[in-house]
Amino acid sequence: MNFDKVVSIIKEASGTQLTPDVVDVFLRLVDKGEFRAPDDDGGESMESIENIRAKEDNQE
Repeated sequence: MNFDKVVSIIKEASGTQLTPDVVDVFLRLVDKGEFRAPDDDGGESMESIENIRAKEDNQE
């Protein structure tokens, strides 16, 4: 999945499924470039996680 899509999902889950303080720390580290791989060109899927899971389930 696209890195930016993952970050947006984590932001959306803050306060509901994820602890806001932890998400805030994660986002600060993202801003510093701590999580994105050096060779990440921003490719991969921009689909929602539900669509990706459904495709995987259909392949089994």
